[in-house]
Amino acid sequence: MHTTAIIDIGSNTIVLVIYQMDDTVLHQLYYQSIAAHLVACIHDHKMSDEGLQKAQNIIRGYLEKCQDMHVSEIYGDVTECGRNLINQEAFLSAIKEAGLENVRLLTGEEEAMCDFYGTSLDRTIHDGLMIDIGGGSTEFVSFAKDRILDAVSIPLGCVRLSTMAPDPQISETEIEKMRTIHPQMLNSPTAIGVGGTIRACRKTVEAVTGSSQARFFTADLLALYEGLKKEDPFWQKAAKENVTPDRLPVLVPGLGMLAAAAKSFGIQEFVSSEYGVREGFLLHFVLKRI
Repeated sequence: MHTTAIIDIGSNTIVLVIYQMDDTVLHQLYYQSIAAHLVACIHDHKMSDEGLQKAQNIIRGYLEKCQDMHVSEIYGDVTECGRNLINQEAFLSAIKEAGLENVRLLTGEEEAMCDFYGTSLDRTIHDGLMIDIGGGSTEFVSFAKDRILDAVSIPLGCVRLSTMAPDPQISETEIEKMRTIHPQMLNSPTAIGVGGTIRACRKTVEAVTGSSQARFFTADLLALYEGLKKEDPFWQKAAKENVTPDRLPVLVPGLGMLAAAAKSFGIQEFVSSEYGVREGFLLHFVLKRI
């Protein structure tokens, strides 16, 4: 049995997923996510020694798991946390020294495109917008007839926003600036949501409303966001019961970015995808099927 592992090194989490690919079906055999919060280890565009060591330790542990499971091939991708480092070479060298040789640093556009390619595995809408709120960045893809019109990344994600003063204008301003430069980022009543913030929002809203269709309305998002900002016990309890402990501290900043996107693009409904950058990276850069 031929298996492929992807180690996804992000600003918030470092994730290991092991896949088996049949002719047209991608099977997930193993999944592990560790909240490394590498973006918190970046100061003045430099990754600290603590961050380098943390990444190495997690990667070594993942490689041991791959060895135990007799994985055929292993690839790594690095997203926003490695893009703008003045010690980028040292960061990539640390990853390779840990044993992960096949690693690619994705540009912002490549990350957004991989997100979109990943959603092809469960995408139900063919025209619209895709959003992935990560730890250090947020990716946007505008698409029509399943083809990308534009793919953009902005350097604001839930972890980075959590280190700033709580101001919704920060996200709104960054999105509007991006849309001025990228006029093909079109309004859409429906958006595909990728990543931990969207999944946490969906699970919490589903628990409250009783819905279970991988969709939620912007009105529900805003109710959750405003409730958590006001420390409403009802919404705090709902979030605590449905969101992982490592996600809770960065949930409100992530929801703020999502609310800002909904306002800017006129989004009324979000469709949550179970796939994203890792699957897109596998399909595009490893298997070369997209």
